[in-house]
Parts: sequence; C-alpha cells; structure tokens
Amino acid sequence: MEQSYKTVSVRMSQEFYTALKDLADRDCRSVPSYIRKLLREHIRRLPPEE
Repeated sequence: MEQSYKTVSVRMSQEFYTALKDLADRDCRSVPSYIRKLLREHIRRLPPEE
C-alpha cells in the first residue's frame, strides 16, 4: 500500500526555529525530520479514542 503525504508550512519565530534546530542537531536530524519525530511521539502518547 502506497503512503500519501501532505506538505504543511509552519510559521515560527527565529528564536523558536533556532531552538528546534539545536535540538535537531543534537539528534543528528534535519529540522523537518525532527518535527516529524516530535509529532509521531506526541500522537503515540495520546490516549486512544473511544
């Protein structure tokens, strides 16, 4: 089964971007890859819907 992808644009302050970039660098990832990782982890921690 082929996955479909959706492109999303997020606007943020330079300060916030710099903080994300530093965290991504520590994890040896690009900023977009790090954001995807954060979102996956967040969604996994959500309680299941009833």
